[in-house]
Amino acid sequence: MSTNKIYCFGDGYASGHIWPEWPQILEALLPTYEVTTISGIGAGPEYLVTQFSRLLPIEGIVIFQWPLENRFDKIIQDRHWEQVAASDPVYYSNLYKDNNETWWLSSASNVEEVKQYHSNFVQTQQAKVRLAVYQRLIKEILEKSNCPYFFTSNFEQEYYNQKDLEIRGEEIQPSTLSHFYFLTKIIMPALKLNSDKINLLEHLIKLQTWVPFDPNRQEIWNKIKCQLKNNSDK
Repeated sequence: MSTNKIYCFGDGYASGHIWPEWPQILEALLPTYEVTTISGIGAGPEYLVTQFSRLLPIEGIVIFQWPLENRFDKIIQDRHWEQVAASDPVYYSNLYKDNNETWWLSSASNVEEVKQYHSNFVQTQQAKVRLAVYQRLIKEILEKSNCPYFFTSNFEQEYYNQKDLEIRGEEIQPSTLSHFYFLTKIIMPALKLNSDKINLLEHLIKLQTWVPFDPNRQEIWNKIKCQLKNNSDK
């Protein structure tokens, strides 16, 4: 089995759309690994588990950051749901195309159809049971495949963030530095992943003033990764 591959699953806490988050930081710290991020802004368990199933048989390390269990991931297959998604003032752009399908990741949408789904069809208790089933099935698949894995969640990351709310910041996703600490103090030790770049990257992240949705965020991150590489080449 190949152990130089790492698969990172998560929602907006993993996508890096605001600033670099833990999967992007992991890739910078472990340049000899092939890091693949499977994420979606506002994703729920169903979308992520579906993407996982399409990678089977899987070889490598799997990190699964479970999102909130009560999210509604909808495959759009008619004009009505296209209009529903488009009518959402916040989550209208949470559309992901995969395998000839278009998924709408409705997140915390307040449009009437989504509210009815949560109140009349899959309510809180059923959502929790379904999440537990997903987790057990994926755990068994990974163990039978001898894949190292680590399960965490948005809730666990936010609990960890309570240690220093100033570092966490006030954005909906934790700051890059907060992601860095969660990765290097929780995720990497659990998987026995090490990097000689941790101290330098911490220093470089602290030097940067991070602005949410900075149009130059990818350029800034690429520059930091270049500095890491140049230091390693010396």
